[in-house]
Amino acid sequence: ADRSGGGMKKMPFSSAVNYSKNHGGRAIVIMKDGAVVNQEGQNGFNLANPRDIESGTKSFNGVILKQLVADGLVSSYDALVSEKITEWASASTQKQTCTLRRLLCMTSGLNGGSTGSNPTYAQSINALMPAGEVGNFKYGPNPFGVFGEYVRRAATGFTDAVDYLRQRVLTPAGIAVASWDNVAPGQPHMAGGAHMTAGEWAQFGEFIDSHIADLTDP
Repeated sequence: ADRSGGGMKKMPFSSAVNYSKNHGGRAIVIMKDGAVVNQEGQNGFNLANPRDIESGTKSFNGVILKQLVADGLVSSYDALVSEKITEWASASTQKQTCTLRRLLCMTSGLNGGSTGSNPTYAQSINALMPAGEVGNFKYGPNPFGVFGEYVRRAATGFTDAVDYLRQRVLTPAGIAVASWDNVAPGQPHMAGGAHMTAGEWAQFGEFIDSHIADLTDP
């Protein structure tokens, strides 16, 4: 949509395609009612090539948590992280009382870590959580490293968080992830490791749109 005139008017597909191309876009996929109506690889990019979706990967974590609750593997979004990350059960008060909701909202106070870094799960678990930072937004990979280990311990019978995500959510929905980077052997990079084609990424967006009522916590 174009708001430049002060109101709201529809932008033709061609205008959206050209805007993306002229601003360094690599791919554009336009869907309507679940069907692709326009797609184009741009600036030499092949639509068939998977690409690192970087921090778009973070969006999978909330879906995993929702499925864990639905499967009865976690009691609620507000379950204590320390129920599975037992290292936190005897740590600071703020780590003992940290909930999954706060962890994934990045408001637990946990030091987020450097953007673009790849800490191991142990490094994320051992990151500082100053009492004065609880409730403050702290962006970075560490909350998702902690969650990756949490899922590995909570979802028994699955190899890791990505295996759980694929088997319980993506494969049943017909969605593929081309590959997923690890921060260490057996430790998927839950903050930025997913690689998908533009079409696969758009398909996941359609899944979220069609399941938003199911995915929203009451």
